[in-house]
Amino acid sequence: MTTTIADLKQIDENAKPHGSEQEWKLAHEFFDDCSRSTTISINESLGVGIGDNPYPIELNVYKRVVSRLATVYRAPASRWLLTEAGRLSDSDPAQVALTELFRRMRYDLAWRKIDRLRTLFRQVVVRYYPSDSRRCPVPRVFEPYNVIREPAGHDADVLSQDRQFALRISLEPEMWEHWTRDPATGLWQMSIVSEQGERFEARDLQFAESAGFSPYGLLPAMLVYDEDPLGHPWLAPRAGRSALQVAINAKANDLWALVRNQAHDDRFWATDDPELLPDVSGPGVEAAVPKDARLIEASSPGAKIEESEQILRTMIKMWLMSEGIPSADLDESKTILTGAALRIQERELREKREEQAELAHSDEALAWSIVRAINNTHSAEWGSYAFDESSELDIELADVEAVSEPRQDQAFWHSEVKGGYASAIDWIRRRDNVPRHQAIRTWSRTQKDLATYATLELEAELAGNRVGNPGGEREIDPENDKNNVISIG
Repeated sequence: MTTTIADLKQIDENAKPHGSEQEWKLAHEFFDDCSRSTTISINESLGVGIGDNPYPIELNVYKRVVSRLATVYRAPASRWLLTEAGRLSDSDPAQVALTELFRRMRYDLAWRKIDRLRTLFRQVVVRYYPSDSRRCPVPRVFEPYNVIREPAGHDADVLSQDRQFALRISLEPEMWEHWTRDPATGLWQMSIVSEQGERFEARDLQFAESAGFSPYGLLPAMLVYDEDPLGHPWLAPRAGRSALQVAINAKANDLWALVRNQAHDDRFWATDDPELLPDVSGPGVEAAVPKDARLIEASSPGAKIEESEQILRTMIKMWLMSEGIPSADLDESKTILTGAALRIQERELREKREEQAELAHSDEALAWSIVRAINNTHSAEWGSYAFDESSELDIELADVEAVSEPRQDQAFWHSEVKGGYASAIDWIRRRDNVPRHQAIRTWSRTQKDLATYATLELEAELAGNRVGNPGGEREIDPENDKNNVISIG
């Protein structure tokens, strides 16, 4: 068994795709829009842009691409506790406690972030920590370059089957959560160590009472992939994305240089004393020149600014198309695609979502076993509900299909509710883009309002001219508009 982080790093390097850590770090810089120093260095090496420019242009296309590709949790999912009898009702105490636990955890936001980061890196490690201040488990996402592993020969894509792994929790000084698994018992033990193997006992207080062993009976961490890894421990990064982002930034800075240096005419003068010509240029300049000087030629450099701008747009559009993102995202026309047209445009995104939706069910099932174990272990001190150890989590991902026009969407869902194929709660979820428990809350409040407050019914028979609104084309005259019937019930 390897005991030092340095040795584990070497094992991990052999397991990861060649050059992957540098690609992941570069991708993260572009995604977080903190790549200025990198862009300056790249521009200098390529010889593009304005020389010695401390603030080069950076078009953050990377973040937009990742956000468009991360579709699984674009809308909040609905979750139920599942027992042998089926889903618990929304009013069951255990289901109410589950909703409250996920609210404290900000569960939907957490999975939205996980979805984006696993799209960025193709895989991330999610480690769950108990939080006494929030009285719930809190997920923390570790990037692949902050994780080193010794995978098992079998199930290399399952973190809990690793022989050992480590999570970098601090860079200065470099500190790692080093997890080792007892091959005989399968129990996991954690210690905080430096790269040289120095242990930081003071930071082991989380598991001090259990001698560093996980008190939850399982590993409180998991791997989340953006596609089925099929037994591989690591999926290679998308190197083409970084290359395109570099090219786009370089072209944008070259375009800036063109505007700065070549958008003005060069002028050539004839004079006996050229040193007397002023070394100034630009709009509104006043300068004295020799009386015998005369302008003999004005040369326009032909900067090709429009052509360069079109090349930049084409590069961005090619990137979007290569990822299956509709090129209509860059369409400057006034037409906004909806309904069937948008469904056709986004068919590749829907296919990707369908593939990842299958992974979401297994990922959330594993996440719930971890969350439940941590919550139940600390439920007494947190004063929280202790869930049945046999309970499972059932998840229903929200519909994020391309919508139709608002009236068409409303008419469709009303017909579905009337026909018994959907409920009013389903429609409110869709309309307000909220999870199920919030839709139920909205429906309950609406029913109370309808029972408590009077409703206003307006009936208008339009004879010839259209009835105007107050402040509109024509004020309503109660004496003349006798066909307007207002009833309050």
